[in-house]
Amino acid sequence: MTDPLRWAVVAPVVSLPTVAGSGSSTPVVAHQGGWDEILMVVGPLAVIGLLLWRANRRVNAELEQAATEAAGDDDETQMTGGDGTG
Repeated sequence: MTDPLRWAVVAPVVSLPTVAGSGSSTPVVAHQGGWDEILMVVGPLAVIGLLLWRANRRVNAELEQAATEAAGDDDETQMTGGDGTG
């Protein structure tokens, strides 16, 4: 035999706000004046923007380093006459 209380749903400890005047006890977990919806959009966009900014900064640093190394190699080639026997 199955114990009927084993599958019973326990009432939540926290009381959530309900729709006023509707005669319903359905909790309202959204539409808090619009700020919560804004966070649902701005949060992921901010994370994606931060990741793109960091990736762009990293690529620019690597390109700058490669350009500096290439310029250093060109100067070395010109000073030695191109064949390394300078």
